Amino acid sequence: RAEELWRALGEHGALVRAERARAWETLAAHGPAAADTAMTEALHTNRRHAEEADQDPERTELYVELGRTHTQLARLAMEHADGPPLAEWGTPEQYAANVRAFETALAHTERAIETLRTCGGPGLADLHPTELLAARLEFVLGHREEAASRARVLAAAVRERPDPDGTLALLAEECDLIAGPGRAPRHQ
Repeated sequence: RAEELWRALGEHGALVRAERARAWETLAAHGPAAADTAMTEALHTNRRHAEEADQDPERTELYVELGRTHTQLARLAMEHADGPPLAEWGTPEQYAANVRAFETALAHTERAIETLRTCGGPGLADLHPTELLAARLEFVLGHREEAASRARVLAAAVRERPDPDGTLALLAEECDLIAGPGRAPRHQ
């Protein structure tokens, strides 16, 4: 019903959020494959309205939502795994399935990052956590150098921003852990 209401009111950002919420409800009720279908519908709705929006702030809002939709697609992709891809756990088939799920998640985070970067300031609150998610996924997939490089760049970027509530400091600390010993900048 919420989707119908937002569609009728022409509130495209709210419509996309309602469609994403339905995808998560679908996951609980019907499993990952059905949830993928519902989230893909949200992605198509989101992309269409973002491309049709001819002025800001609506256009920027819809592109931020598009980044969020890709991030949620990444998280949904991980629902297809029974855990991180560790060769020493489970069967070779399950390991391969977990790798596929995490690689799909990484591809969606890359799309989210690309989209959020185009949004400037309005996308920053979502951009940095999504970049951290990408670094985590790279690390778990065994792409340690890529993860460390991404984490170092992200840590440097967030340390340059104002951080009144300490959230960015925590993000930078996690980046330092991913970057590994001797790779993190020294703290005074």
